[in-house]
Amino acid sequence: MKRLIAAVVLLILLAAAGIMGNRLIVSRCETLFALLDECEADFYAGNGREACDRLEEYYVRQEDLLSAFVNHDAVEEVGLSIARLNGYAGTQSQADFAGECAVLRARIIHIRNQETIGVDSLL
Repeated sequence: MKRLIAAVVLLILLAAAGIMGNRLIVSRCETLFALLDECEADFYAGNGREACDRLEEYYVRQEDLLSAFVNHDAVEEVGLSIARLNGYAGTQSQADFAGECAVLRARIIHIRNQETIGVDSLL
């Protein structure tokens, strides 16, 4: 009986960690999307460097937390993409900036779809 109780408690803890991780990934991805939208809007308005700096600062703060739940290669790819985006924001190259925004969006969507529980990831 004691083993059964221990197994149930462990199962509950694992389920809670999974739910917490799922919510964490979804909320961080939504925040990254919002900051990327700000960065893109500010870039086309002529002052994209500030918003891209905020995006990079937020990501640096969240990188360790995301690494606990997400594949490390995916986390590093997003970080590199944000660094390239920040570099393009300073050069005023619209084609490169737009291309890197699309790549970054695709990487964030990939993380969200790959690592969270949903109908797409179950089927």
